Amino acid sequence: MSSRRGGGLMRRVFLSWCVGAVAMVVTVVVVPGLHVHWRPFVYLEIAFVWGFVNAVLGTALRVVTAPARVLTLGLISVVINGLVLIVTAWVSSSFRVDGIGAALAGAIVLGIVNFVGHLVIYRGIENRRR
Repeated sequence: MSSRRGGGLMRRVFLSWCVGAVAMVVTVVVVPGLHVHWRPFVYLEIAFVWGFVNAVLGTALRVVTAPARVLTLGLISVVINGLVLIVTAWVSSSFRVDGIGAALAGAIVLGIVNFVGHLVIYRGIENRRR
């Protein structure tokens, strides 16, 4: 039944992971201050770490800062995403963030590219089903 609705859970997780890796590539290329020690599959590794940190720490921070997000009209989300990038760099030996400015710029670019990538992927799945 789930295969009729655009694929199973594993397919969606894999596609989301690949979109995250591509978004990370674009972000590292565009934002000065973000550095990757390249080796094969390093962007997939960083996307996995980023996704895990975002799922655990990012979710907790979003819950705790809910009132601040209302007051700042969501702008605190950029700071949260920047902190998630900094923690990702701290956990991963292949990724480095030079400062909070690079982290904030990276969070903005990463969010936009990730949003557009998911929009394109899932719109493509929706169009194929018709």
